Amino acid sequence: MRQPQADHGQKQQTSGRAQPGDLTQRPITEADMGVDAARLRCPCIFDWSNPMYPASMPSSRKSPLAVVPPPFLYLATFLVGMSAHGLWPWGPAWMHSIVALGRTLLVIGVLLAPGNALLFLAERTTINPAARPTKLITQGAYRFSRNPMYVGISLIYAGASIILGSLWPLILLPIPMLVMNAVVIPMEEANAREAFGEQYMAYCRSVRRWL
Repeated sequence: MRQPQADHGQKQQTSGRAQPGDLTQRPITEADMGVDAARLRCPCIFDWSNPMYPASMPSSRKSPLAVVPPPFLYLATFLVGMSAHGLWPWGPAWMHSIVALGRTLLVIGVLLAPGNALLFLAERTTINPAARPTKLITQGAYRFSRNPMYVGISLIYAGASIILGSLWPLILLPIPMLVMNAVVIPMEEANAREAFGEQYMAYCRSVRRWL
């Protein structure tokens, strides 16, 4: 007759223990919350110029735009702008007075974009945004921007527009930049987070996405 009481006492003792699926009896971990918890640890969140913008795109879910090489995206937008200029010329006089600025932007852009692409090749890591990186680059221009190549392409685009005296491409420049910021860069950040873990998260905390 005492055996059922012992069983009952054993049940009371084990009922206070945390069960595998009982989240109320133990702290909630990142494993319970999924990958989003790890993403929120990266201080690159909320504002595209802030180092806290989230890399919210899992590498397994890629937009078709993410596989378009960034230079082609900028070039296509630039050609659309120049085509519009051919149909409806729009080159304010003040643009001719800042040609020197356009040339300066072009030179800086060449140093940042092709220059850092050569750095990636020298370090034997990929420049393909959709591929998994093999080395985290943090030297040179990467001490000040996590994406100096994209900053460089944007400067080349702006400089060429100014030199050619056309306002149409400049008006369209935010389009490729927004695509990069919303689609391509989050995919790259997800790949880098998977490849380098906390090392990349620490890098995010100290360097901004753009400038």
